[in-house]
Amino acid sequence: MPILLLLGLLSLALPARLAAQSGLREEISAEVARYVEAVNSGDARRVADLYARRPGVSSAGDGEITRGWSEILSLLRDFMGALGSVTMTAESLAVSPVGAGGAVAVFKYRWVGLQGGDTAAYQGAMTLVYERTPQGWRVVHDHTSSLRPRPLGRAGQLTRPVRSGRSSVVWSSGSSMGTRWFAAGGFG
Repeated sequence: MPILLLLGLLSLALPARLAAQSGLREEISAEVARYVEAVNSGDARRVADLYARRPGVSSAGDGEITRGWSEILSLLRDFMGALGSVTMTAESLAVSPVGAGGAVAVFKYRWVGLQGGDTAAYQGAMTLVYERTPQGWRVVHDHTSSLRPRPLGRAGQLTRPVRSGRSSVVWSSGSSMGTRWFAAGGFG
């Protein structure tokens, strides 16, 4: 009889837990959408405002670690400024709860930057670690792993990657006037 009672209690608790996880997934999906929208606005400050303003906030990617809100803002300004116009997309989102006030969002991303008629596409995986704060959900850590940039050059013609890394992503436009270089600081 105690086993039946235990099974009965578990069957009541499971739907509540699934509903809570579903609600969390919806909330974090909305936060990731806000993140993408902020990146697409081209406003580094708007992106940085989605991060917690506390000493432990961090960003890691492609072998580099940046700590502190101001430093993350600087990193975003450098990266977004070097790319000019940026378009970000996110797909394959997975959300996992972390304790009562946290969540981890993992997804594939793609950034396309346009500057002076040249484009470069970056893709990879991104993790955003969220914490519920009095101001709402805030990113406390991000991690980005990038595949090599896929330069498109003028009119969508593929060009050859020259060098990649977080501190500089460099590609050639392949123009007949010689090699034109763009350097962009990395993100996440």
